[in-house]
Amino acid sequence: MSLDNRAETLARWKTGATSSTGYVTAPGSGATITIWDSGANDPSGTKGHRWKRLVMSSTASADSGANGVSFEISSDNGTNWDVLIQYTDTAAGAPNIHYVSVSAPRIRVRYTNSAAVLTTWRGSLIGDEYERASQ
Repeated sequence: MSLDNRAETLARWKTGATSSTGYVTAPGSGATITIWDSGANDPSGTKGHRWKRLVMSSTASADSGANGVSFEISSDNGTNWDVLIQYTDTAAGAPNIHYVSVSAPRIRVRYTNSAAVLTTWRGSLIGDEYERASQ
């Protein structure tokens, strides 16, 4: 019996990287960015159901905005988004690691920066297909 690895890196980010190299670029001062959206390349908006848990690990030189890390779900292909859970990441707490159980046709993860200009920005978002206890 083969035990397949059912985890996949969904997004990565690092200081100085560009989207053309496959990385999520750092948000500007006070900006909100989408780190990952399960429907970005899926017109049907139904690929989110594949993921049972998301694991985000991030390190930044400054705190995020208040509730700056947001895990959101949509049942209508992104017309409306509901916040599943939010976190405020701190530079002092880095790396900040979040384990979030999800279940929706479409999922996205957003990051809101504080007023700071980030000199350090690195991390990853991993999707896991297995049901596991989390939170």
